Amino acid sequence: TLSSGKIKDLSTQSGLKTDEIGDMIVKSII
Repeated sequence: TLSSGKIKDLSTQSGLKTDEIGDMIVKSII
């Protein structure tokens, strides 16, 4: 669970960057 917590912290710090990464992941899946 520590890793997930770190991921959440990174997501909150980077903000839009994580959204862009999420979009890329979704596009790669599709």
